[in-house]
Amino acid sequence: MEEKEIQQIEDEVKLREIENNYRLITDSPWGKIRIYRDSARWVSEIALSEYYKERTRLIIEGKYPLAEQLAKVFEERGIWTENDDQEMMDVSDDLRELESKKDKIKDKVKDKKRVEKIDAELEPMYRKFFDLAARKERLFGETVDTMAEVQRRFTLLWAAVRKDENGSRCQDLTPVFDSIDAVKDLEKDEFDYILKKANEFWGGVGVTESFLEGSPEGPTSSSDGE
Repeated sequence: MEEKEIQQIEDEVKLREIENNYRLITDSPWGKIRIYRDSARWVSEIALSEYYKERTRLIIEGKYPLAEQLAKVFEERGIWTENDDQEMMDVSDDLRELESKKDKIKDKVKDKKRVEKIDAELEPMYRKFFDLAARKERLFGETVDTMAEVQRRFTLLWAAVRKDENGSRCQDLTPVFDSIDAVKDLEKDEFDYILKKANEFWGGVGVTESFLEGSPEGPTSSSDGE
């Protein structure tokens, strides 16, 4: 098959994904599954609802401080400031712009040098973004807001991953995982697989493994045998 035909097939697949709002995975450990976009209204609403429920529960529990309380202390002491947040946002915007530019290169074989040039620019930018994100996660890792956000991100994975069943509305399809806790209890290799597949479709920098694993209820290591 010629490169032009391959590119045409890839473009058609991308178009179907845009129209359907999901990506079909035919060879997952759970059989044929669909991964819906995290921005799909019904997916984001389910996740946001879990965020507020978890946030309320944690506030009542009183075990963790609010992020705004820590942020004020960190700002006063210069540990983490608004400038750091702005830097993260700027890097994230630059990453999206470059990734978009790369996606628009139709013939990646013919324009291999352009692709390599963009990849060379992306590498240090991703490194910088994840360094900043990791630092912020260490500082704010145990606040009401962060723990609620962890719950939201696990919920995104639970809500967006559905069995490939014909004749059903997207939100009525059977979830691949029985519950949000079932996502948390996945063996590490299974969790890494579904997280990678979701991130490839969602855009990458939204849900990070380190963030989820940093929570009290992160994915189970495959060596635990649980």
